[in-house]
Amino acid sequence: MTNMPADQWREYDEATKDNARKWIESIIGGYYRKCRLYNLDLAAERLHAAADESHASRYSDVPWGVVDRILEDSRATYEDCTEIQFIKRFPYIWPDSTEWESKTIPVSDLAQECSNRWHALNGERADGDGLPSRASAADMTVEQLADWYVELNDPNTIFSVTPRWDDEDLD
Repeated sequence: MTNMPADQWREYDEATKDNARKWIESIIGGYYRKCRLYNLDLAAERLHAAADESHASRYSDVPWGVVDRILEDSRATYEDCTEIQFIKRFPYIWPDSTEWESKTIPVSDLAQECSNRWHALNGERADGDGLPSRASAADMTVEQLADWYVELNDPNTIFSVTPRWDDEDLD
């Protein structure tokens, strides 16, 4: 990350709580797929704490090794999660016409949600093909299903996919 051009992150470089997430997104590159690999809220929280602890007035003053560790520790993991939260950028309109910034889907329902959306996009096929060549949704891992759900629901507007667990307090 040390080779990142300064103009990519300078806009949000001031070490304020409000800027932490935007700065993390900007150094990742702002690419939706890359951002979805991280729990950005957790990374922002840790980055702000690191800047505060080191009395840094700008996030670029936090050592890059610390930033790398924060990102590594904030990678999203799907192991034993109970639900997945998908967050959209404005406008928040989902294909089912709901206008919510985020949707939280229980892992137990994710395969069915993907199948339903795929059928809504492609219709029932007369030749008997139920799902694309990626095999049955029931055979996919939670991570594969989450990625497929994003593909089916406009990947350009979904910027965060966060695994959640039963004991987490949902916003």
